[in-house]
Amino acid sequence: SAIAKIEAGESEVPLSKLVPFAQALDTTVERLLEGLEYEGDHALRNQAGRRLTPYGQGPRVAAVILAGGHSTRNRQNIPNQFVNILGKPVIGYCMEAYQRHPLIDDIFVVCLREYHDVLAAYAQRFGIGKLAGILPEAATGVQSVRAGFEQAVHAGYRHSDIIVFQESTRPLVTEEMITRIVGAAREWGSAITGSSMADNVQFYRTSDGGFKSLDRERVVDLQSPDAHSISHLREVFELADAQSHPCLESNLGMLMHELGLPLHFCHGPRNNVKIVRQEDVDVAAALLKRRL
Repeated sequence: SAIAKIEAGESEVPLSKLVPFAQALDTTVERLLEGLEYEGDHALRNQAGRRLTPYGQGPRVAAVILAGGHSTRNRQNIPNQFVNILGKPVIGYCMEAYQRHPLIDDIFVVCLREYHDVLAAYAQRFGIGKLAGILPEAATGVQSVRAGFEQAVHAGYRHSDIIVFQESTRPLVTEEMITRIVGAAREWGSAITGSSMADNVQFYRTSDGGFKSLDRERVVDLQSPDAHSISHLREVFELADAQSHPCLESNLGMLMHELGLPLHFCHGPRNNVKIVRQEDVDVAAALLKRRL
């Protein structure tokens, strides 16, 4: 059969015969030939949650949690990602979400240097067995993204594998959101969680000091997570280097826009709260209580 020939290493198999097999596996003929069919929850894993499926039999997925911000607008004198909500730091909720998700193989955290020991202790307390590395923060958000990307490549992630980048200040990330963004990245190579602007935005100031009206339905509110293939990330940073771009943006979507690359968005829920101020802590606490 065609599948038997593939398993035997024979390459001269008519592509037309592979179409029904690819459709049955919910993948493409190209990925079937490369041994990169989509994996399901049946992938073998060890007790830490890491996949034991042989390398090359499915695209791997790494999570990079970005925890390098210093903002203390929460009035608690500690970075937002370490603010305590219902007895757990904000970043703890993020790590647990990716630890639980069956598609995630490894977790890397780009974190403030002075909090590395604290983070390691939290990871042990919350059973984050997929934690594969804690990296020092970079000067900007995009540079921290690049650090996480380079660490994943160093760890063996290759062109078709996916990296999911997660802001550590969004404790309400769900399995559904992670699944959706990984699927979109597999389809498009790159995807960003976003939503239409819910607030009543009506005007913006022009360069001459006047005002113009703004259709809020056309405004995209960037959220997190976003996910990209290794090959796409390599393209982004190679293009940035070729243009001597300083990479001062806070997120990869802004850098891609600056470089003229297309953006693909996945809908994000309005309750995907980002912890910035004390009122955000209060809202997140109320929403998290509903999950208990």
